[in-house]
Amino acid sequence: MAIETITVATDLSERSDMALRRAAALAKQHGATLTVLSVVDADLPDDLEELMISKVTENLGATVKELNGPEDVRIVVKAGDPVAEMIAATHELVDLFVVGSHRPRAFLDFMWETTAQKTVRHAPCPVLLVREDAARPYTSAVLATDFSPTSTKAARTAAELAPGIKVFPVNAIQVPYEGRLARAPGAAVSLEAAFLKDAQTSAAAWLQSLSPDEVSCGDVTIEKGSAHSVISRAVDMQDAPLLAIGAHGRAGAMPAVLGSVANDLLRQPPCDILLAR
Repeated sequence: MAIETITVATDLSERSDMALRRAAALAKQHGATLTVLSVVDADLPDDLEELMISKVTENLGATVKELNGPEDVRIVVKAGDPVAEMIAATHELVDLFVVGSHRPRAFLDFMWETTAQKTVRHAPCPVLLVREDAARPYTSAVLATDFSPTSTKAARTAAELAPGIKVFPVNAIQVPYEGRLARAPGAAVSLEAAFLKDAQTSAAAWLQSLSPDEVSCGDVTIEKGSAHSVISRAVDMQDAPLLAIGAHGRAGAMPAVLGSVANDLLRQPPCDILLAR
């Protein structure tokens, strides 16, 4: 799938500025149309609302001119609820939606979803969460894989986003009842070996399903541990600027479901994250 349309959401913060710069660079690379979306408070008096929209439009216009970005740029500033407008934007004809990482809130982050989490949960298109400086190109990516079709989609989406990118797949295995088996070391070792063998078999079959012409993919690294810790270690070891992961879920009549691993990583991103459906 060619990337022809990119939308980036911004609230004019430093975090959003990094997302805007990354989106502009990607749009220029792909020759894509770039839409810059910003949402102002809909509860303002009408005269202030109009003034805010005018000011934000002016500021974004000046910012976009400073970027070495694509020729085709559209600035959209509207009043409304930011999350609702961002979700609505993902349902338009857009091949990639880009958003900056959230501001850490030690207590509140455990209570409510972040804006990025809410957006990804409902988005039918790939979403790129930007945390790092856009000056660093996407030459490598860690891929969190469970050998499902969604993981395959994430690998292919990463290759489409950054042609020539080297993908390093990683899989985390967790042995059930490991604590209870501590008093029976032999049984614990046998169970772990069985899970490892099953993962290796699945990894081999999954790699064969990927065409080298589509994705430049390394061998699958399989480690025991929680998915979040295994994936974060892989990002550090590879010094990867990008993490690709499938957002397991569905959107429609029922509320969309975001996989727990993807959800946790969005809350504490180790690097830029590309979520594919």
